[in-house]
Amino acid sequence: MNIVVHLICNEGEHPDKGVLKMKYIIIDQIKNGDLFTEEFETKNEAIEAAQASWNHLSPLDKSRRESFYVLESVNADEDAVDHLDGNTVVSFF
Repeated sequence: MNIVVHLICNEGEHPDKGVLKMKYIIIDQIKNGDLFTEEFETKNEAIEAAQASWNHLSPLDKSRRESFYVLESVNADEDAVDHLDGNTVVSFF
């Protein structure tokens, strides 16, 4: 399985690490096993980006998805093992 992570954020600092931590993640899982993610600071940014991405896909491309959703991470630290664990905010299936 290939995993591609895109970090989208505004400039800023986090008191712990000096960088912003991303809490909302678009998960785009293809039926062939590839997994793509895109991360955001806010729920609204993530939902708007996911909606735009989903609307941009053709019906054929949509049918190739196993899942496509926005996740609220239980751990905003991108280096944490459980960073991709959490609750689904919105699903596009």
